[in-house]
Amino acid sequence: VFFWFVNKSLMLYIYLFGRSLSRKATNVNVLAVSMRHASYAHASFANVDLSLHTEDEKALLDKWAQQSIEEGCVVLHVPPKGAWKHGNSSPSCAKLQAYLNYNKISYIEDSSLQLLPLPIHKVPWITYNGIHTADSQVIVERLNHELNIDNDQHLNAQQRRLSHAYRAVLDQFYWNEVFRRYKSDEGRLKYFQRVFVHFGDEVAKQAESQFGPLLSEQLYQQGTGRYDGDTLYASHIAYMDNILGAIGESTFFHGEKISTIDFAIYGFFSSMCGIADSPFPDTKRYDGKLHRMDEALKYVERAEKKILHE
Repeated sequence: VFFWFVNKSLMLYIYLFGRSLSRKATNVNVLAVSMRHASYAHASFANVDLSLHTEDEKALLDKWAQQSIEEGCVVLHVPPKGAWKHGNSSPSCAKLQAYLNYNKISYIEDSSLQLLPLPIHKVPWITYNGIHTADSQVIVERLNHELNIDNDQHLNAQQRRLSHAYRAVLDQFYWNEVFRRYKSDEGRLKYFQRVFVHFGDEVAKQAESQFGPLLSEQLYQQGTGRYDGDTLYASHIAYMDNILGAIGESTFFHGEKISTIDFAIYGFFSSMCGIADSPFPDTKRYDGKLHRMDEALKYVERAEKKILHE
């Protein structure tokens, strides 16, 4: 049972930082990717194809669906927190938790790893009112729609478009972070040691040795893995300068009041903070400290106070 659980856990984390990379992407994979930067006005939020699950998995999904109805709350399915002080190892999971906490949406956290990520290979995912929905942005749009939430109501049309554009920037920056965490043997081991901090080094080493080649292949297929470390480190610096420069002297992205894009920035920066000492591979330019991480941490800390209503 223990090794079954560990194997399920390892597969979860491979999906966590290898979103929708299968060469034989299903229609629902394509739908999820295309929806990330499209209008959600006509989206179907029930984006889980139950026919792709076994009978035991369907029973588990039915249990969560019934629980969400009976308790009138969100069931949030995320990986364990591991060794992360802020947020989660996954930027998208940290983003969604920030959104839920800020809007005081009641939720039950399921980090049991009883079921692998849903067929569209996305974490986090939720069960709400008996409906399962995956992808953090789709979830946010669904809850905004059903709970009449608008964290951007203070923004004008141009600011909303800017937020949309920077969400796309973060999606691309994500792959630089995947490269940093997964490209080198040392980086992969350090990451898995923190993810599986409660399982011990042997499990972390097993994960690194078993999935290292797979992760390298995924990075190459996506495109980021075809670049050298110097190129990607220069890109990393540019991304950090761009995002922090856009925030400037403001408390949050659009001023003193938090907005939806801040949940995404918080998720990304908080996830980075938890593994900030991991090396940037294949570059002579990296001096052992990520560019402007002190500023990123300060942003995380002030955002967390607002998110948690402290």
